Amino acid sequence: MPTESQLNDGALRAYIRRKIEDGLLPLTLSKTIAIGAGSGGDCPACDQPITVEQIEYQAFGPRYGAAVRLHWGCHVLWQLECVERLRRS
Repeated sequence: MPTESQLNDGALRAYIRRKIEDGLLPLTLSKTIAIGAGSGGDCPACDQPITVEQIEYQAFGPRYGAAVRLHWGCHVLWQLECVERLRRS
Protein backbone atom coordinates (compact mmCIF):
# COMPACT_ATOMS: atom_id res chain seq x y z
CA MET A 1 0.00 0.00 0.00
CA PRO A 2 1.50 3.39 -0.95
CA THR A 3 2.40 5.63 1.97
CA GLU A 4 -0.10 8.34 1.02
CA SER A 5 -2.89 5.78 1.06
CA GLN A 6 -1.80 4.55 4.48
CA LEU A 7 -1.81 8.03 6.00
CA ASN A 8 -5.36 8.69 4.76
CA ASP A 9 -6.73 5.27 5.70
CA GLY A 10 -9.11 5.69 8.64
CA ALA A 11 -9.70 1.94 8.83
CA LEU A 12 -5.96 1.29 9.13
CA ARG A 13 -5.67 3.88 11.89
CA ALA A 14 -8.57 2.24 13.76
CA TYR A 15 -6.90 -1.17 13.28
CA ILE A 16 -3.66 0.18 14.74
CA ARG A 17 -5.62 1.71 17.63
CA ARG A 18 -7.12 -1.72 18.41
CA LYS A 19 -3.68 -3.35 18.24
CA ILE A 20 -2.41 -0.87 20.83
CA GLU A 21 -5.46 -1.53 23.03
CA ASP A 22 -4.89 -5.29 22.74
CA GLY A 23 -1.18 -4.94 23.57
CA LEU A 24 -0.05 -6.12 20.11
CA LEU A 25 1.73 -2.81 19.50
CA PRO A 26 3.45 -0.99 22.35
CA LEU A 27 2.05 2.29 23.65
CA THR A 28 5.27 4.25 23.50
CA LEU A 29 7.06 6.78 21.34
CA SER A 30 9.99 5.75 19.19
CA LYS A 31 13.29 7.06 20.47
CA THR A 32 15.46 5.87 17.58
CA ILE A 33 14.60 4.80 14.04
CA ALA A 34 16.78 2.82 11.64
CA ILE A 35 15.85 2.61 7.98
CA GLY A 36 16.64 -0.14 5.51
CA ALA A 37 15.32 -2.30 2.72
CA GLY A 38 12.27 -4.38 3.55
CA SER A 39 13.03 -7.74 5.11
CA GLY A 40 9.95 -9.51 3.77
CA GLY A 41 8.49 -9.84 7.26
CA ASP A 42 4.97 -8.71 8.09
CA CYS A 43 4.37 -5.20 9.40
CA PRO A 44 2.79 -5.58 12.86
CA ALA A 45 0.55 -2.57 12.23
CA CYS A 46 -1.12 -3.62 8.95
CA ASP A 47 -0.16 -7.33 8.79
CA GLN A 48 1.14 -6.90 5.24
CA PRO A 49 4.67 -7.87 4.18
CA ILE A 50 7.36 -5.21 3.96
CA THR A 51 8.81 -6.22 0.61
CA VAL A 52 12.41 -5.74 -0.47
CA GLU A 53 11.15 -2.99 -2.81
CA GLN A 54 9.85 -1.03 0.19
CA ILE A 55 11.58 0.87 2.97
CA GLU A 56 11.40 -0.72 6.40
CA TYR A 57 11.44 1.46 9.51
CA GLN A 58 12.87 -0.17 12.61
CA ALA A 59 11.63 1.71 15.66
CA PHE A 60 13.41 1.39 18.98
CA GLY A 61 12.13 2.65 22.30
CA PRO A 62 12.76 2.33 26.02
CA ARG A 63 9.69 0.17 26.72
CA TYR A 64 10.13 -2.59 24.18
CA GLY A 65 13.02 -4.89 23.46
CA ALA A 66 13.43 -5.84 19.83
CA ALA A 67 12.81 -3.27 17.11
CA VAL A 68 9.29 -2.86 15.81
CA ARG A 69 9.61 -3.13 12.00
CA LEU A 70 6.95 -1.22 10.08
CA HIS A 71 6.09 0.51 6.83
CA TRP A 72 6.72 4.26 7.06
CA GLY A 73 3.02 5.15 6.88
CA CYS A 74 2.19 2.53 9.51
CA HIS A 75 4.92 3.94 11.77
CA VAL A 76 3.47 7.43 11.44
CA LEU A 77 -0.08 6.26 12.24
CA TRP A 78 1.15 4.16 15.17
CA GLN A 79 3.02 7.12 16.63
CA LEU A 80 0.02 9.45 16.11
CA GLU A 81 -2.16 7.00 18.00
CA CYS A 82 0.42 6.74 20.78
CA VAL A 83 0.64 10.54 21.11
CA GLU A 84 -3.14 10.83 21.23
CA ARG A 85 -3.45 8.14 23.89
CA LEU A 86 -0.58 9.46 26.00
CA ARG A 87 -2.09 12.96 25.95
CA ARG A 88 -5.39 11.60 27.28
CA SER A 89 -3.77 9.71 30.14
